[in-house]
Amino acid sequence: MVFLVHLFSAIAFFIIVNQLGKQSIKFGYFHLSFDSEYDDRSPFFNILFKSFTPVLLTYILAYIFNYYSLDYLNKNIYVVVIYYFIFRFIFILLIGRVRLTNWYKLIVIALLSLAMIYIVYTQLIVSTTYLLPTKQEIATAMWLGIVAFIYKVLNEASFLRENTGPKIEPYLKSHYFYFKYKYGYIIDSEVRNEVESALVYSVLIFENFNRGRLFRAFEKILFFTGKIKTTGIMQVQSNHYLSDTESVMLGTQKLLNKYRSELSEHVTDDEMHNQYSVLRNTIIDYNPDDYYYEQIDGIIGDHPRFCVTAL
Repeated sequence: MVFLVHLFSAIAFFIIVNQLGKQSIKFGYFHLSFDSEYDDRSPFFNILFKSFTPVLLTYILAYIFNYYSLDYLNKNIYVVVIYYFIFRFIFILLIGRVRLTNWYKLIVIALLSLAMIYIVYTQLIVSTTYLLPTKQEIATAMWLGIVAFIYKVLNEASFLRENTGPKIEPYLKSHYFYFKYKYGYIIDSEVRNEVESALVYSVLIFENFNRGRLFRAFEKILFFTGKIKTTGIMQVQSNHYLSDTESVMLGTQKLLNKYRSELSEHVTDDEMHNQYSVLRNTIIDYNPDDYYYEQIDGIIGDHPRFCVTAL
C-alpha cells in the first residue's frame, strides 16, 4: 500500500514537473528542441527548477498526509524522489532520447535533489515540522537580494549552458538514414526535389521524436476509445488505426499535395519569400500549432546538413 502510494506519487510528480516546465519556458526553462531559439538560456534556473521541484512536491505531500493523520505514509517518503528520477531515466530510455540527453547534468540534478530531500526528510518531515514564516524569518527576506544577485551571475555563466547542437545533428542524421532505409521506397518515389524530400523527412523525424514507439503502442491500445484522432508514425488522421507504413504513405501524400498546391499559388519575383510562405503554409496545414511549425522549420533551416546541403 505505502509502496504503491509512493510510486504513483512519483509518476504524478513527473507529469506535474513536465507541465510546470512547459509553463516556465518564458522564464528560461529548457527542454529538447530543434529550434535554436529554445537553447538553454537560463542554466542555473533549470538546475534549480528540476532538482528542487520534486523535493517541494514531496514536502507538500508529506504535509497533506500529516494533516489527514496518515503519518504512516510519510515513513521513508524520501523514496518518492528516488522513484521520480528512476522513472525519468526509464522514460528517456523508452522514448529513445538517450543520445540527446545531457546525462552528466541530469545526474548532478538527481544528486542535488536527493541531498535536499534527505535534509528535508530528516530535519522537517520526521519531526513533523511544517514551516510557516515568523516575523524574524520575514525580516531575513533582505538576504533575498543577495541571493538574487548570485543567481543572476550563475545563470549567465557560460559553462553551465547546454548546447544541444552537437547532439541534435547526429540525431537528425542517424534518424534520416534510418527512415530513408525503412521508408525511402515510399517517400523517394513521391518527392520531386530536395526541398520536398527535406519537408517530408523533417516531419517524419519530428513526429517520431514526439510520438515514439511507446506512445504509439498506447495509441493502438486506446484507439477504440475514440479519443485518439491521429495514428501512425506520421500522426495522420483516419477513421481506422494506421500502421507506421500506412501513415508514411498518407502523410507524404498530404504534405506534397499541399506543398504543390501552395507552390502554384505563390508566384512572385521574391523566390525566398515564396519558399518561406509555401513551407510555412504546408506545415501549418499539417499541424496548426505554432510551436510545431517552429520545430519543423528548425530542422529544415538550422540543421540542413542531415539530408540536404541547403534550401
